[in-house]
Amino acid sequence: MLRLPPYSPDFNPIEMTISKIKSILRKVARGTVDALLTAIGKAVAAVTADDALAFIRHCGYPRYGGVNNALIPPPPPPPHILAGIVGGR
Repeated sequence: MLRLPPYSPDFNPIEMTISKIKSILRKVARGTVDALLTAIGKAVAAVTADDALAFIRHCGYPRYGGVNNALIPPPPPPPHILAGIVGGR
């Protein structure tokens, strides 16, 4: 049996993403609901793909490469494509 370590926000990329969004929102500190909703949209948009990769790498998750350096390996091709490659049909 493999025991998991205790939960730590330091090793959770989602926590790091939320932390960045909250930091941006604190700087903006809007007074109305409409302004807050606009600021939330901008804060979420400020989290880039490069940020996500950095958060994931920081947390120790593996990077696979593959298609566009995707974080997870691409799915296998559908069986009908494999049949055409392997069987020549």
